[in-house]
Amino acid sequence: MGDLATATLLARSDNRTHPVHFDILHADAQKQPADAPFFDFHWRQNVPVPRADGGTQRAGERLVFSLDGMGIADIAPRAMASAVGKAIQATGIRPEDVRFVVPHQAGSGIVRFTGMKLESCGIHGEIINGLTQHVGNVSSCSIPYALKRTWQRLSGTIACPTAAVGSPGAREVSQGCILLRATPLHERQRQVAA
Repeated sequence: MGDLATATLLARSDNRTHPVHFDILHADAQKQPADAPFFDFHWRQNVPVPRADGGTQRAGERLVFSLDGMGIADIAPRAMASAVGKAIQATGIRPEDVRFVVPHQAGSGIVRFTGMKLESCGIHGEIINGLTQHVGNVSSCSIPYALKRTWQRLSGTIACPTAAVGSPGAREVSQGCILLRATPLHERQRQVAA
C-alpha cells in the first residue's frame, strides 16, 4: 500500500450503511513503452554503505538500485496528462468540467509540470500540489492521502492521474487516471463544513 498505508472504502452508490462521497466515472491504467528503463539495479564493487553510528563503510560488492530522476521528471507529467486526456475522452466529459486534479504526489515539480501539460489540453481545474513537503513521496497511497487532506474542498468532477516507472530494467511507464464526481451528499456536507 505504500509508505503511508491507507485503505479506501468502495461501496455501491445505493449503500445506506456507507454512503459514498464520490462516484467513480472512469478508471483505467496501462503500460506504455519508454525509450529507456527509469528504474534498474546493478551489482557494484566497493560501494559506500551507512553504519548505525552515522558513519560510512564500504562493501566489497552490493546490489544497488538506480532511478533516473531526470527521465522520470520528463515522462511522468506527460504520462499523467495523457491519462487524464484519455479518461475525459472516454467519458465525454469536457475539459473545462474538471474542477480539481488530484495527481500522484511525486514531487511539487512533477505535479507543476503535469498542470502545465493539462492546461495545454484545456484542463484548468485546481491542481492539488505540495503535499510531499510534509510527508515525502508516499508511493501508491499519495492519491488517497491527497484526497483525505483536501476532502472538504473537493467538488464537481475530480481527475486523479498517476504515473509510475516499470519493473527494474523494463523500458516502460505505467499511467492511469480515475475520474470521480462528488455526490450530492458530499456537496451538502462540504457546504455545511464551509
